[in-house]
Amino acid sequence: MKIKIVQLSVQEDMAVNQSRMMAALDTAQLDEWVVFPEGELSGYFPDRTDYLARLDAPAIARAIADIQQLVLTRKCNCLFGTALLDEGRWHNSVLLLTSDGARHVHHKVELSALDRKVFAPGTQATPYTVGDLTLGIQACRELLFPQTWGDLKAAGAQIIFHINNAIQPHDAQWEHILIARAIEQSIFVCS
Repeated sequence: MKIKIVQLSVQEDMAVNQSRMMAALDTAQLDEWVVFPEGELSGYFPDRTDYLARLDAPAIARAIADIQQLVLTRKCNCLFGTALLDEGRWHNSVLLLTSDGARHVHHKVELSALDRKVFAPGTQATPYTVGDLTLGIQACRELLFPQTWGDLKAAGAQIIFHINNAIQPHDAQWEHILIARAIEQSIFVCS
C-alpha cells in the first residue's frame, strides 16, 4: 500500500484548492492512496461569520465530480475534507473516492464548539471496504474518542485515515494521541 499525504494550506478560494488538489492527483500512481487535509476542497474557516454564505453547494458538487474523474483516470484512491451540503444541512465531511468509482462520505460526528456553529454532526463512523482493505475515517478531534476507534477496529478496520487541519504550534499534541490510538487498537493510522 502506497500512501501520499499532500500537506497543503487550506485557502479560502475553492478554485485554488481544487487546482492544487488536481495537480497532486495528476501525479498519483496506480493504486496509490492520496490524502488531503480537512476542509481542503471547500476551505475551512468556520470562525468567519460569512463562512456558510460563501459556500457554494453546486460548485462543490462539480469540483467533487472533477476530482472523481481524475481519480478514475489515475486509478488511485483519494481522501479529502470539504464542507458538504446533505439533506439541507452543512457537514464537515471527508470524502473517499476510489479507483473503482465508489464514493463514500464520512460526516464528522464529534464536532468542536467552533464546528457546531456551522455544521451538523454525522451519526456514526462506518468502516469502508476498498478491494481487500477495510478502513475507517476520522476527522480532527474525533481522535479524542477512543471508543469510536475501537468500534472501527472491531468492525474490521485495518487502517484508520485521520484527516485534519492542525497547523497551530499547540496542535503538536495530536501526534502523541495518534500514536496512542494506533497502539491501543493495534491498527495502522495515517494522519
